[in-house]
Amino acid sequence: MTLTLSLTTRYAMRELKGYIDISKDCLALVNRIALSRPAPANMQVIIAGNPTLASNRPLSDTSLTAEDEIRLCNRLVPMIQKRHGITAKEIYFKPHPRTSREDWELKKRDLKCKIYPFEENSLLDFDLVGQTPVQAVYSYHSDASIVAESIYGKKGYWVDILPLITKKGYRARMRVQTQTDLANAMNIEQVSLT
Repeated sequence: MTLTLSLTTRYAMRELKGYIDISKDCLALVNRIALSRPAPANMQVIIAGNPTLASNRPLSDTSLTAEDEIRLCNRLVPMIQKRHGITAKEIYFKPHPRTSREDWELKKRDLKCKIYPFEENSLLDFDLVGQTPVQAVYSYHSDASIVAESIYGKKGYWVDILPLITKKGYRARMRVQTQTDLANAMNIEQVSLT
């Protein structure tokens, strides 16, 4: 299967006026790749991570530090366990593909759930397509929950981190607010940690 795209044509992952819908082609391609690497049988929920630095210094004013992300995820784990009736061993944290080894090792040591192997930096999509045990995806500062629900039919949860970044700059708050507005417009269930 070959998917050839023109740089002058507009494409979308759903039907939109003036765009060519390539969703079926993309999903077929992702499905073929995913078949060679099935998700672990006990993987029920994925928490999608973001790029951070282990040096407790965020990558930008809109990023969380590794320590921030660990605290956030560890607050989410009991909430997810209760909501889905699962154990921490069935919750997987998927680090962002740009995560450093130092950052990953810190998360491996301190997270209260499973974590993907460092070398496993493929698209989250591969664990959502086809016959997968994954029930839900939680994300913050990322569109992973929106993609999970709107493209793959998995339950998506948007974690509101706006209260956690009140000390960060205006740009950080506006970016998170924009992502929150998008999740709300797509009817993605919001989860509050406050």
